[in-house]
Amino acid sequence: MIGSNIKSPGVYINELNAFPNSVVSVATAVPAFIGYTPQASYEGKSYLNVPVKISSFADFQAIFCYPDPQPSSAPLKQYSPQYYLSPQESTPLTGDYLQLGSTNYAICPDPSTIYYLYNSIRLFYLNGGGDAYIVSVGGYGEPSNKPAVPGDQIVNPNVILADLLRGLDTLKYELEPTMYICPEATLLSVADNAILMQAMLLQCTEMNTAISVFDIIGGNAPDPNTYMNDIATFRNGTGTTGLNYGTAYYPFVGTTIMQNQDIDYTNLFGGDVGMLEQLLSTSSQPDSSVRAIIANIKNPASGLTVTQNNDALLHASKTYSIIIQHILAQANLLPPSAGMAGVIATTDNEIGVWEAPANTSIVGSVSLPIRLTDTQQADLNVDALTGKSVNAIRFFNGIGIRVWGARTLDGNSMDWKYLPVRRTITFIEQSCKLAAQAYVFAPNTKNTWEAVKAMISSFLTEVWKQGGLQGATPADAFSVSCGLGSTMTADDILSGFMRVTIMVAIVHPAEFIVITIQQQMAASQYFNKKFNSDMITDNTSKENATWPMPKFSFEVDLGMQLRNVAFQEISGLEAESQIIEYRKSNSPVFTTEKMPGLVKYGNITMKRGVFVNDNTFWDWYQQVQMNTISRRTIIIRLLDENGSVTMQWRLDNAWPTKITSTDLKADGNEVAVDTIEIAHENMVITNG
Repeated sequence: MIGSNIKSPGVYINELNAFPNSVVSVATAVPAFIGYTPQASYEGKSYLNVPVKISSFADFQAIFCYPDPQPSSAPLKQYSPQYYLSPQESTPLTGDYLQLGSTNYAICPDPSTIYYLYNSIRLFYLNGGGDAYIVSVGGYGEPSNKPAVPGDQIVNPNVILADLLRGLDTLKYELEPTMYICPEATLLSVADNAILMQAMLLQCTEMNTAISVFDIIGGNAPDPNTYMNDIATFRNGTGTTGLNYGTAYYPFVGTTIMQNQDIDYTNLFGGDVGMLEQLLSTSSQPDSSVRAIIANIKNPASGLTVTQNNDALLHASKTYSIIIQHILAQANLLPPSAGMAGVIATTDNEIGVWEAPANTSIVGSVSLPIRLTDTQQADLNVDALTGKSVNAIRFFNGIGIRVWGARTLDGNSMDWKYLPVRRTITFIEQSCKLAAQAYVFAPNTKNTWEAVKAMISSFLTEVWKQGGLQGATPADAFSVSCGLGSTMTADDILSGFMRVTIMVAIVHPAEFIVITIQQQMAASQYFNKKFNSDMITDNTSKENATWPMPKFSFEVDLGMQLRNVAFQEISGLEAESQIIEYRKSNSPVFTTEKMPGLVKYGNITMKRGVFVNDNTFWDWYQQVQMNTISRRTIIIRLLDENGSVTMQWRLDNAWPTKITSTDLKADGNEVAVDTIEIAHENMVITNG
């Protein structure tokens, strides 16, 4: 309350906030699915090309599925693919087939009837999915009434690139989705699929809020000898932009999403039961029961439902039952992206976004079209040429199906090759970004800077406590800087910029665990003791003894951007406990008792050569002159011959108290050396 506004006598209340603002964690596992649905309307309103947030499969059914008919009628099929049995002259090398009599039949779908989104949503929720966005780009198209050529890629002419790109574009205005998934992208041509993938990666890069989860064309029916051609085609199609925002899984997974009641004779031969009859009741082996049932199917006046006729066929013909089981297995072969979205959601909810969604199963998966070995996965996991890693889904005897990879497409990047690292950074970025919006237009002063630092530090401390950051202490796990001289210049403040620098130590997954085992010869206890004694006393074997560490190789971090600074000499690394003397009057000893008191740390003296245009010491010391002390954490590291750290001194709240410039001598044959004296408040010594 401003005093100038108080003009009338009385009592006034002025409420003050006792607690600072806090960072609210953003959601981390909210996929956005783009594709074709049975319908897209609710209560007379169209939701075509509109991102709709749902929280359950029931929400999806209410908006995007056909409404159920009256209770007396059979429920409508939300997805009804068509399959054909095509006779083959020889055994098919790829894909599913069955042998009826002496003839091999390839099971071929009508490509125009194949869609993945509906069953993918079911797989997502089966694996623990929660909130999600659905972008319906259209309904199902007309069937072609022709089977696909055995071994060819399934390309659905009703799945159109422009539709999917239009749906992707609607997500530019939604900040909550953290994953883009388009299961039906594999039903595009190779060229159109490449355009869509690159568009998804570009949008992820621009928004910095989501990753793209890709499936791979050919993953439904891989050839054991040439499957790497499909992987190479995929890698060539993803481009070079935004690879750290993309991840891919291979191959497809056989599921149990569709059950026996979901597939019947209406899914065969475009509903032509005459062609089915030729397979079940041949001239050489006629079956009167089958012919009677098919006669009822052809006669609508029989009053029997599809379910009743289908059950009758299943009981009457073993051949029909086998055909249905093969068709069901084909219809249940799904892209893994939606299942992985559910796995990621479950992992995030149970542990955290920093946990790798790997070494876990996809619920509902029962088979794989190819069982990869360690050698085969090596080519998927690490690609020296492109660096585009592909995560394998594998089968292990006695364990089952496991997700066996957690990499992004940027597999050669030490920063971004792991999926949990990419997602954790996005989580921290977006959480801090949304929280910092409360300070837009706030005074760009020290009070605001400290409030922002405290808010973000509190948030990162909680992430560290939960295991999302590595380090023995919060100071080891992260640092937050914001202020004049540390992250901003005077020009930044005049231009309206408040810059915050956050450094975090992200947890990385243990992808490769190496156990070294070496055999040794057995020896008696007496021999070992004598041998060790001889080694210590033998002056000719001093090279095997333990020697003190040399002190001539060291480096210093002065905080901010001043890393690995070289010095000529450092001294004053000392701590002293000041003595408190006390004597009570009745003490029989005529001396004082001495107790430890406050700890006093000596000033650190550092000497460094003077270089052209290098005013590092003076710039720091000048901030003390301006009464705006810039306290820093200084790290001094003692190194071995390999450059590895053997001992480390950490000086907390350090600032320069004295600086001595070099002396000048006309006849001096020496380099110019500056000396700075550092005061600090705490010293922590660690090894390694």
